[in-house]
Amino acid sequence: MNRLEPLDDAALEQLLSALRAERTADEGEGAELTRVLHDLQVYQIELEQQNRELRETQRALELSADRYADLYDWAPVGYCTLDRSGTVVEANLTAARLLEVERGRLVGRSLSRRLCPGQHQALLDYIQGVLSSNQHRAVELRRKATDGRAVELHVEGEPARSRDGEPRCRVAILDVTERKTAEREQADATERLELALAGGDIGLYEGDLASGRIRCDARCLAMLGYGPDEV
Repeated sequence: MNRLEPLDDAALEQLLSALRAERTADEGEGAELTRVLHDLQVYQIELEQQNRELRETQRALELSADRYADLYDWAPVGYCTLDRSGTVVEANLTAARLLEVERGRLVGRSLSRRLCPGQHQALLDYIQGVLSSNQHRAVELRRKATDGRAVELHVEGEPARSRDGEPRCRVAILDVTERKTAEREQADATERLELALAGGDIGLYEGDLASGRIRCDARCLAMLGYGPDEV
């Protein structure tokens, strides 16, 4: 059996230094590992926070999209997006209701199919005018209702682009039948009144109570025997 030789002071000190260095290295590695674990925990917390924010943003976007869809569909004006051939690319429910057709049967078909015969070229000319001028324009179109009535439509549109860069025409559609009918009736009534006055021996005048000024037509002046400035 071999006997261990006693260490002198120098050898003992060298051995102790080596042991201390090894322990210091182990402690350093432990501290580094602790720091790495801490950094990973902080990174995980930041990722979780970012994920929560992303989920909240996604929910907000979905709610906003839903609100926009509701506003778009139930707006009091019919909205359509047309390509250059007049095909309906997109439409809201109000447009489908104005044109008396289900939206599924409106999208993907030419808008001229819902108009009176002979309106197809007018529609194409209008779309071409909007796209070529790159300006907002309006046009009056007609369609025949399911009950046989003639429906007059006021259409206003502006140029747009699809996601692929294809030219589009976004239009707003209003049913102006009642307004047009009232305008024609007013014009007819005015014309009949003018004809009745012209055919009868009637003079007209009107007075402004505030200023006391009186205005007479030519027949009234002749009947009264005054000139235009004398009244």
